[in-house]
Amino acid sequence: MVELLTNSGATPTVEHGTAKPQSASPPPPVVLRPSEQCSGSPPRASSFWKANYEVYGIQKLSKVALRAGEVVGRDQVARLMRELGIAGARRHKLARLMRELGIAGARRHKRVRTTRADERAARHPDLVDRRFMASRPNQLWVTDLTYMPTWAGVAYVGFIVDVFSRTIVGWRAAANMRTDMVLDALEMARWSRGTKLPGLVCHSDAGSQFTAVRFGERLAELGARPSIRSVGDWSDCEIVRCRRAAA
Repeated sequence: MVELLTNSGATPTVEHGTAKPQSASPPPPVVLRPSEQCSGSPPRASSFWKANYEVYGIQKLSKVALRAGEVVGRDQVARLMRELGIAGARRHKLARLMRELGIAGARRHKRVRTTRADERAARHPDLVDRRFMASRPNQLWVTDLTYMPTWAGVAYVGFIVDVFSRTIVGWRAAANMRTDMVLDALEMARWSRGTKLPGLVCHSDAGSQFTAVRFGERLAELGARPSIRSVGDWSDCEIVRCRRAAA
């Protein structure tokens, strides 16, 4: 083996008449200072933040910088925000600002109201007064309406729950919220529990379906007494909502 000395300082080796230069070690990587990596970032980051109502955080500012042609990572944006003393707005702050400005985000579907009161209809007194307790079956029923978005539209469901056993004794699903839906749920409950239930109290909110004359007449046929509190009071129908969530 013959050693040769080249001008570059590398020492090639000759093996069987063929010279093979030894591979030189790669040069060390060039490390740039933060100011060299993104010279215009501090003022640009501040301008991006102010241009977006001073609410953008690290993720949003990183995307804005990339769209503006700035080659900067999320870690660099986070460091720059700390150096400039800026921060993104929290979710509750955004919600408060939107409430103060009277604005709201776009919804995929229109807002659905399941409780529509009839101001002209007479309301029965509240016989429960938020005491949802029963010592026997068919002593207290609680009924309510809900809705569920589907690909075909909004489906409305009426429930009747026995407070004693927390059992759904009647229900009905429909594409509307007419009184016929709650009457069908009441018919299912009467079929499963009996046609005469003296001493039964059926509690609901003040929706127009439950203040209708036909609903009161159907309860009278059962020997039950209607009980109504207020419009859309969530605590009045808490048992129905808990049972619905469990189902």
